[in-house]
Amino acid sequence: FSKNKLFSKCDVLINAIGQIKAIEYEKISSSQILDSIKVNLIPGIVFAKNIGIQMNRRKWGRIVHLGSIGVKFGGGENNFPYSLSKHALEFFPAKSKKWIKNNVLMNTVRVGLTDTKIHKKLLNKNLTERIKLIPMERMATTKEIAKLIYYLGSNENSFISNEVITIAGGE
Repeated sequence: FSKNKLFSKCDVLINAIGQIKAIEYEKISSSQILDSIKVNLIPGIVFAKNIGIQMNRRKWGRIVHLGSIGVKFGGGENNFPYSLSKHALEFFPAKSKKWIKNNVLMNTVRVGLTDTKIHKKLLNKNLTERIKLIPMERMATTKEIAKLIYYLGSNENSFISNEVITIAGGE
């Protein structure tokens, strides 16, 4: 799919793929860990590789992976496989350092708790207690997250590459 000609002229890749399947750590099976890696990690690697090669040939491109603040804490109570797979997006391939000279920059944004519809649907999640863990005492807005992603994917970003940037209110 990523080798489709449609992607051959892609200048900016934002990898926001993510799926969480809640499961207690003690009950996790190897197949559940592999499923999370297949969804949250492998497509990002494949897209970044195939599209990054094209960007390198054209001598310009931006790749931004969306990670998770959960990697800082070993995942939440029930999302270790998700956090593990997102943590791997912080491991930049050595090849990406060679792309930098051709103005192809790759970064990962470690996203903290954000005010989205999905959190309102999680009835058993105590957001009040979760927000207390954030030094700024609030969730990020989608606009705050989008501004950082936009910057990293734009021409304005002319020097940041192979970095993990956390946007989590000090958490």
